[in-house]
Amino acid sequence: MLDDNTLVAQSSTIMVPSKSDDKVEQYITVGPPLFTSTAMLGRGTCTWLAFPVPGTVENPERSNEDHFVIIKDSWRDPSRRLEGEIYKIIHAEGPVPGVARLRSDVDLIDPPDPDSGMHRTIAHLLNKHYGPRKCPPRVHHRCVLDSVGIPLSRFSSTREAMEAIYDSLLGHERMGEKKILHRDISINNIMISAYPDMENCKGFLIDMEYATVIGEPGSDGDLREITGTVQFLSVARIREPGQDVPAHATWNDLESFFWSTAYLFIHHRPHTLSVDWIKRIFCGADIARRTHFIRVEVKNMKVLRGNHHSSEVYDTKKAGELDEASINIPVTRCIHRLAGLVATHYQDEWIYERYYDNDPDSFYQLQTHQHIKLAFREALDSNSWPEPDDSATAFRRIPISKKRVAQDTAANLRTGTGSHPASGRKTRSKRKREGNDGKDNSAKRARNREAGDAATESAVTEGASTQGAVLEASGVHASAGGKIQDRLPAILD
Repeated sequence: MLDDNTLVAQSSTIMVPSKSDDKVEQYITVGPPLFTSTAMLGRGTCTWLAFPVPGTVENPERSNEDHFVIIKDSWRDPSRRLEGEIYKIIHAEGPVPGVARLRSDVDLIDPPDPDSGMHRTIAHLLNKHYGPRKCPPRVHHRCVLDSVGIPLSRFSSTREAMEAIYDSLLGHERMGEKKILHRDISINNIMISAYPDMENCKGFLIDMEYATVIGEPGSDGDLREITGTVQFLSVARIREPGQDVPAHATWNDLESFFWSTAYLFIHHRPHTLSVDWIKRIFCGADIARRTHFIRVEVKNMKVLRGNHHSSEVYDTKKAGELDEASINIPVTRCIHRLAGLVATHYQDEWIYERYYDNDPDSFYQLQTHQHIKLAFREALDSNSWPEPDDSATAFRRIPISKKRVAQDTAANLRTGTGSHPASGRKTRSKRKREGNDGKDNSAKRARNREAGDAATESAVTEGASTQGAVLEASGVHASAGGKIQDRLPAILD
């Protein structure tokens, strides 16, 4: 836990210009960034916990005494919709529980000025000579969320984590009702509500930058791009040699909910899955291994209960020797059930040919949210939750060469590894579920970032250092005998 002196020393002022007038809102960050991307390729995302400077922000929507917000900086693709526009569509008819609430967002240079390089990448200079396709430009974007979330990996109980995922799943379903696909479901984009009564939910989704409004101009091309975090990608979204990736569908997002749930408990609770299998399914984009895991190997995995100090991995062979008192039954059964639902999309072709016509309901069970919601509800309604329940253990790093991971992932995404089950071939049953998907040759992209690796590198922000005087003037100061950290939501280390 950071002490008060560190919180004060690492706080700073961030400016958020208004889109409609010349007003500038000012916010004070609290401590170091919550997250700083360290990826060589990507959006350079950085987020802070902050609160408004009195008098600079009119009518803050938050009603808690400190008016905390989350500020996110990133370098976005200017050809895409603003992230804030997606939030506004989602909440147009009123707040939607399970999806973060937007306060404001703005490009920090609007309209883009080719002669100003402060908030633009140098791509606009290179493109004068090489063309825009050579170096896609990026624009500095700032987004302020009224919803304050705790990282999913910091759950205080396994039930709390499952409730947060379930409520985010409900938010995802409501997005679908508005014809919006998230396309980047991951452990980093599912948050635990810091103020559940205010949010009317235990968890919510964030990061709408890659979300697509189905049916609007350009959406067909967007849906054929590979978006998301490699560890949580739907197996069907990994390209094979000579194969076009099918359009992103609802069930691809729902499969990512499974991978996010499995990843969370594999890395933050003791379990019986071997290190070798963790490497196989999360340290690359291997089609054959992931498919085998959801069909077979997951049945041997058990999430354990108990006050362990790390997510120690036990040998799978010992799983059969464990009694039920050692197993977190609701979480284990839910993961098994989710894997079974995902597996209905990846059966061998002979199984489809033999059984599909007579029993179509046993296949493709993630086409809607019905079955996956039921799996979570059965877990949450269980009487077998640990008492006391278990909190998250420290992230357990798996020793593997980063160079090897990068090489394997790039090769798999570029050419495919192994082969898809029936979902990867244009068969009779394949055509039934693809419908009239057209061909599109849009460029396919993927962001290869390591989930769960919350870096603490400092970031350069606008404005001067605030120090303790500004914190005190803004209302977030230590009361008599208290500490600053006592006033903060539980999202800082």
